[in-house]
Amino acid sequence: MLITLRPELQASVWITDDRSAGTWARRRGITTKETYDLVHEAVVDGLITSQDGHDLLGAMVAAGRHLHRVSRRPADLQL
Repeated sequence: MLITLRPELQASVWITDDRSAGTWARRRGITTKETYDLVHEAVVDGLITSQDGHDLLGAMVAAGRHLHRVSRRPADLQL
């Protein structure tokens, strides 16, 4: 995998909602994030509101996207 072979990519982040791919990457020391993490960071950084982030995660699940984590309420994304 390129991210493990190229020195200039060592600080890269693996983004996946595939549980086995995430486990594989973490075992190799690759920083791994899921969709929930990205939405949470967008809320904390003030890029979107917690309500918008919560609604987005809910819409993704409603559209058939499999997410391992979702917010139960908008405030979850602020923690």
